Amino acid sequence: MDPSPNIITLQPQQRDRAREVIVRAFRNDPLLPHLTRDVRFQTRLLHWFSRLGIKYGEGYGQVYTTPEVAGVAIWFVPGRPSPAAASILGDAVWLPLQVGCRCFWRFFRFVGLADRVHRGIISGDHWHLFILVVDPEHQGQGWGSELLRPVLAQADDLGQACYLETTNPRAVPFYQKHGFNIAHHSVLGPGGPDFWGLLRNPAAIPGETAGDKE
Repeated sequence: MDPSPNIITLQPQQRDRAREVIVRAFRNDPLLPHLTRDVRFQTRLLHWFSRLGIKYGEGYGQVYTTPEVAGVAIWFVPGRPSPAAASILGDAVWLPLQVGCRCFWRFFRFVGLADRVHRGIISGDHWHLFILVVDPEHQGQGWGSELLRPVLAQADDLGQACYLETTNPRAVPFYQKHGFNIAHHSVLGPGGPDFWGLLRNPAAIPGETAGDKE
């Protein structure tokens, strides 16, 4: 199926579905086994993170999806404060009881690293892509590109930069196709996954070919 340009703001009745899509899409993220190999803890962490993502997206930025919730894009917007690591910690008071102390501290070490890298790369007003996921059932159909397009077009029009981080090596060339450049690359400890911070300057991409799909 060809992707529809009908990208919408997430509606209240779509929140549960959006959380489910985030959980399914992150199930195979390389960061997850680095945090814990206990599948129960992984599942609990993902459900907590999906709730946090929607909450922060609606509170600090914009959340985009499709009428069928084929995917979700959560952006923090320029000129509005984004949640810092301390804010996320405050929303995780009971998380150690759900995922274990080791997973909890590994997760927040990662959050702290991501926050430091982010602030070291760009400090002025910019868009921050907090979450971009496509439901595994809909991957490879162009929805990732469609979900990015509204904000990238707006950022280009206003001359604003965009930033994101990822631990998924398959996502890096996808973002590069959309004008993002690697600004940071490191490895999260011995045997850990790679971590990238990517920055996109406005109007960094001249266009796409009709056959581009993600």
